[in-house]
Amino acid sequence: MIPIAILAGCGKESDTADVMTGHAVVKYVVPDTLVLDITTWTDRPSGFVIASEFDGERVSWEKEGNSRFDYFASLNHDEGYDFYATWEMPPVCPYPVKCLSVVSDADFDEQHPAGAELCDLADIRVCSMGNFVLSGYRGENVEEQLFKPFASFSEKERYLWSHHVFISLPLPTLSRTHNLTVTFSFEGWKSVSSTVHVEL
Repeated sequence: MIPIAILAGCGKESDTADVMTGHAVVKYVVPDTLVLDITTWTDRPSGFVIASEFDGERVSWEKEGNSRFDYFASLNHDEGYDFYATWEMPPVCPYPVKCLSVVSDADFDEQHPAGAELCDLADIRVCSMGNFVLSGYRGENVEEQLFKPFASFSEKERYLWSHHVFISLPLPTLSRTHNLTVTFSFEGWKSVSSTVHVEL
């Protein structure tokens, strides 16, 4: 008998699974734009978080004869999953993240003047299906929550990111007002970028 419980949205189980797809990923979002917001986490009160969201074309398995979905499934080697899936699972990016950049127009600290790369200060929190799918569906966690510097992500961990990505930064020691530009670059796809204003 085929197991019914599938993770819905970064580690949560769902009892609404009702369709067998043959794919672990049932929804993709093609990143055409990037939406940014500033927030905080209670577990990191001394810093701030850039909440980013990929937006663009949504491509779902449920549309029969969807050659665009079939292409993404083949691109990510996701064509042999035999469990039930749920529509509650969030869409993921079909292209691996090649590079992440965070830059301010103001001096952040003594080592990071205006225009300097801030990604070395950042921890990235995101759900990824990359390890699970690219390892041949091994393991129990369809989605894995990752929380570490971008440079620490393995090649597999840069695949199949949820469309929500959170970038945690420490409070700046110099200017308290910044226009932060975030850029995601993808393998096989264009870069998306946006700027958000923050006063700390």
